[in-house]
Amino acid sequence: MYLVAMNALQQDEIRVLQILPGEVTAPIKCELRVASLSTIPEYETVSYVWGDFTDLVNIELDGRKVGVTKNLHVLLHRLRRVSKIRTVWIDQPCINQKDNEERSVQVRLMRQIYSNCSCGLIWFGELHENVTLEDAAMVVDFFTYIGVFLRTGLEGHPKPTFASSELLSKRFLRSLRSITYYECPWWLRIWTVQEAVLPKQSTIVWGPFEIPWEILILGARTFTFTTFSKLEIVSSLSPEEQWSVFNIFRQVKALANANNLKHDPISVMTRWRGRQATDPRDQVYALTGLNDPGLLPNSEKCDYSIEPSEVYEIVTKDLIRFYGNLLPISMNPRLAKAHATRGIPGWALDLNAPRNFWTPWTIDRNLYASSNANRGMTPSPVNLDTKKALGLTGTFVDVVKVADYEEHWIKDTQAITKIIRRWYSLAAQHGDEDQPKRRKDFALLMLNNIVRGKDWDNTSPVTQDDIDAVFEYLDTGEPNHTIDSIMASTMLQSFFVTETGLMGLGHLEMQPGDEIWVFNMGKVPFSLRKREGSQEPGMSYEFFGPCYVQGLMQGECLEDGEAKIMEQSIWIY
Repeated sequence: MYLVAMNALQQDEIRVLQILPGEVTAPIKCELRVASLSTIPEYETVSYVWGDFTDLVNIELDGRKVGVTKNLHVLLHRLRRVSKIRTVWIDQPCINQKDNEERSVQVRLMRQIYSNCSCGLIWFGELHENVTLEDAAMVVDFFTYIGVFLRTGLEGHPKPTFASSELLSKRFLRSLRSITYYECPWWLRIWTVQEAVLPKQSTIVWGPFEIPWEILILGARTFTFTTFSKLEIVSSLSPEEQWSVFNIFRQVKALANANNLKHDPISVMTRWRGRQATDPRDQVYALTGLNDPGLLPNSEKCDYSIEPSEVYEIVTKDLIRFYGNLLPISMNPRLAKAHATRGIPGWALDLNAPRNFWTPWTIDRNLYASSNANRGMTPSPVNLDTKKALGLTGTFVDVVKVADYEEHWIKDTQAITKIIRRWYSLAAQHGDEDQPKRRKDFALLMLNNIVRGKDWDNTSPVTQDDIDAVFEYLDTGEPNHTIDSIMASTMLQSFFVTETGLMGLGHLEMQPGDEIWVFNMGKVPFSLRKREGSQEPGMSYEFFGPCYVQGLMQGECLEDGEAKIMEQSIWIY
């Protein structure tokens, strides 16, 4: 964006954009005004996708031509009134994007900016070329109908026309799909999370239409798929079509629940991991407004002068200080090197990860909560004072003898069967002579000692029937009730056997010679690799990540309440 001259802002000051009135076809003219948040100025905020910066359109800003992205230009046309100034806060023109210091200050203010606005405007964009005004109107009528139903409990409101014919239903579904995360990029951006969550009132702007955000929030909090599918208005749709309609409420539900996570910053950071950001540092900074102020004091500085790898290191150390344990480095932080952020320590949360290269955050959180590998070990503080390193105290357990990993698509049950059969063969080759126990331990490992439901949440402890079902699946190749647990436990995991015969699942890049450790402040074991020829003082290791080791998860490395091997202080990188 080509900027006009901008005066420096003071303390809690922001710039607001006044969209000057004009006829529909008139050029866009705007003015910037400085306002202090302490005076509670009147303005609306805008949540949108910036668009392509290589293709700009000129507007008049403070009497000078300024280039803005096409998406913003179209949005300004939609927001402009014919006879009255409209005052909005939009990040693209209201922040000096070339001044890193100002960006840092303004991003720190965004919790206030969005919380204090009169209304948050959520821009879904113009109608797609294959969506007519009439098709879009059916979607708006549907949400109006749902709003009346949620407020009154009655389905007496005139039904939207899409319910009257199969042809109209198909046009309605196509139109609705265009504003879901399948086709609408607003759902994919990291910034739009807090922009949707923080305003007290919001409105969706979609082409010429407006839809109260409150209707989607109410639907998200009220409906399950079962209750939604029983509505008369969707009774003519197939189950698959009903699900495609219901899915927009599922998308909103995650946003509606975001405020419940404000005291749990690791959930905030990992829940939205994988959303898109032009600047990878915004994977942290775009979420600071969702945490209570002061929870992560160093990362809340929103410093745009440092590299993304340092931002991720700082936030991970902030999280370790907040939780007082190693939960943050157990949340599947380490990517394969080919996909990792340049220069990032292995233990730091790599929040710029492509979605294909990490497991759902709830799996690691649940595994950590249900484990107690450090039971009885004496707590000792984590040394956070050295850049790119963590100083830990713990116990060496064993050395990896055999490791095996094969990439597969998560839903390819035939490939999973083949892989796990090979793993069981390795377990038998490198195990003890007690085959019944080995068989049981292998099944428990494949399940992580938990039977999960289809949503991968924890459901129940493992029974003998579940153990038998694991081997029934391996024998026949036919998935049964254990398949979701097996997929959740083995996704992007390497199978390994240690020198003493322990079996485990760990990082996909594990190899023979890696070491298994249990640290005083961590409830799960971790895999490390010695750093050959390192110049750092003391023992130093490359960190690979958390692992599940059968027979080690509940403190079995302890003997009569004390570690079998003397605890040692080491550095991980």
